[in-house]
Amino acid sequence: MTTLYPQVVSCVICGAENECTFLGSTNSFGSPDLDYRPAGMARYTLIYEVQTCVNCGFSAPAISDDFKEYLTKIKTGQKEQLNKIKEIIASKEYKELLNNEFFPDFSNSFLASSCILEKIGNYNSAFFMAMKSAWIADDNDNINAAQYSRNKALKLLDRTTDDFIDNSTRLLLKIELLRRTARFEEAEKLINQALIELQSDENATQLITYQNRLIYKKDTAVHKIDEGMMV
Repeated sequence: MTTLYPQVVSCVICGAENECTFLGSTNSFGSPDLDYRPAGMARYTLIYEVQTCVNCGFSAPAISDDFKEYLTKIKTGQKEQLNKIKEIIASKEYKELLNNEFFPDFSNSFLASSCILEKIGNYNSAFFMAMKSAWIADDNDNINAAQYSRNKALKLLDRTTDDFIDNSTRLLLKIELLRRTARFEEAEKLINQALIELQSDENATQLITYQNRLIYKKDTAVHKIDEGMMV
């Protein structure tokens, strides 16, 4: 069951009040996709996982004071990061990203959030927001937005920390992101590397073998992990 609740929050950047809908709980039953998008009700709660201030355009997983959990733990550093965010959201680059008429609105919000998080050095969260942008684009059948978002996620993936994504998962994600963006030659090279590095991991090897078959067929469609485990 998915539960939602409305709440008025003040933007941590400009102080404007925003009425936001918060995700109280949800569930995920079934196999995730090969890029780890969850199944079940959790698959369709993406629009509640990003917020954008109606006044200044600040986009984040949370635009209230709760956003501070994404900042450095040092108080003086937090102030510097918040000031930097003010500069970012005032920039032409950011405004164009947030208001791109060719991408779905929520893809833009996730990408804008990813941009901010990347520029303040939170690469783990920036990667995750770029992935969510791709999922929103998938749901809207917007291939250009999906490929842009996945290419962005690929660049961020190498900057994520080992305690956030382990090496095995990182390699599997890279292969999947390359396949979904039709970068088949790069994916094939990475498969050869992954088969050597992960040869002792039976499940990973099975998924890599499945990816190899998909890449051979030039398949860029969404597939689930359990499909690979049945091969």
